[in-house]
Amino acid sequence: MTPDTRSLLEDAPRHPTPIGEANPTLLARYQAYRLQQGREFVRLIPREGLRALLRELHEEVGGFDFASEDGFQALARHCADLLPLPPFEIWARDFARNRVAYGGPEAPPLAPALAAQQTVTVAVAEFRSEGGEEWIASLEVREIDRGWTGTVRFHRHGSHEVCRTGPIIREAHPESVRTRFEGFDRTTLSALLRSALP
Repeated sequence: MTPDTRSLLEDAPRHPTPIGEANPTLLARYQAYRLQQGREFVRLIPREGLRALLRELHEEVGGFDFASEDGFQALARHCADLLPLPPFEIWARDFARNRVAYGGPEAPPLAPALAAQQTVTVAVAEFRSEGGEEWIASLEVREIDRGWTGTVRFHRHGSHEVCRTGPIIREAHPESVRTRFEGFDRTTLSALLRSALP
């Protein structure tokens, strides 16, 4: 868990959910994250502790067979349930803020939820401003008046301070908003950043 995740766990009520839970790609990525953490935990357990876990799992499911084809995966899932992993909502916020750590801007696209008036992050781009500083631009999309608007949020690596443009893109579909954002080059993003800075 990154320091940002710990901060989000403490401040969760103050943060709007930035990513739609209806996104099956993101939910699958979260499940894969949980499974990976469970696998890593299994590898750290000494043999005696592993035997105790296998006995516990055997009692819970009534005849668990570690040698079965899915045995190790089942044990990893069980271990993931024992770990203090962040719930999906908190993990999704951390994913949105630290996208590069989770695979970079080429990671699976984030689809907006359909709840009215909810802002969701659907695209992320890293760029170097004209002043030479590294920035991250995130496209936030909101459904409004039978259409979709896009606002660009800027922040620097490791910083919680953000600035935003107003709604600068308006299209009939969220995919069209994202396509327009993805067409922004460094010059355009730098100009938008200048307009958004206080």
